[in-house]
Amino acid sequence: MKKLLCVLLCCVLVLALGACSGQKLTAEALYRLVEEKTAAMESLDTHVDMTMDMTFTTDEGEETQQVLVTGDVKGEKINTADMRLAMPMTVSMPALDVTMPSDTYYADGYYLMELMGQRVKCALPLEEAIEQFQQNKIQSIDYVRDLQITKDEQSGLYRLSYRLDMDRALEAVGQYGGGAFSGFSEETDKLQWGDCDCTITADAEGNPAGQTMDMTFTVTEEAESVACKLHMEYAYNLIGADFTVEIPDPASFTEVDPELLGLAA
Repeated sequence: MKKLLCVLLCCVLVLALGACSGQKLTAEALYRLVEEKTAAMESLDTHVDMTMDMTFTTDEGEETQQVLVTGDVKGEKINTADMRLAMPMTVSMPALDVTMPSDTYYADGYYLMELMGQRVKCALPLEEAIEQFQQNKIQSIDYVRDLQITKDEQSGLYRLSYRLDMDRALEAVGQYGGGAFSGFSEETDKLQWGDCDCTITADAEGNPAGQTMDMTFTVTEEAESVACKLHMEYAYNLIGADFTVEIPDPASFTEVDPELLGLAA
């Protein structure tokens, strides 16, 4: 179950990133503009905050736990041979008084991970790395329902609100995600999805400024279950700007089998 929860968190991050995926501007037209902008982006700098409230149910009763994740997602030369990605995050569990860094990177054909003081890496071909982070395939307008648009007259920005069809979206994750998601389709019988309500804030040209996602799901395995309620917020700082993503020295990481990081084909 722990492995499945980790996969789910990966899926949520990718899905969330993909959302930014005289004639009045319509909701569908703006959503497609956002898709075009994010599909063509060459660089990205965004901040993410995530709160997950979990209720564990076993034969011995119930236990609640909250997990907080905050950090940044940065990328340069995306979808090119020189692509570099950095996702420095901090994970905390207030009830246990635990706070720890959880950083991942990609550069020069290697996926790097730093967690709890351990630095590990594995070879990841560029094509697979691009496939894992190619968000426009993950959250298409085909998976969106109840799409609506409003405008903030003061800022001039538009707000798209919609509900994501999780069954179809996660089917796309299984089809396109590869690597970390390669075994996901085999686990979906353990999942029960609730609602997934999202918003995107963007200008009239489709440049995203922010995004939110609220979703619920339950994971059940034998006599145990975990009910999860997740809230995520993204704030976009720079998109398409020319900047450098800092990557730690790969030589300071120990190479391991890709399967240990969930990246085996």
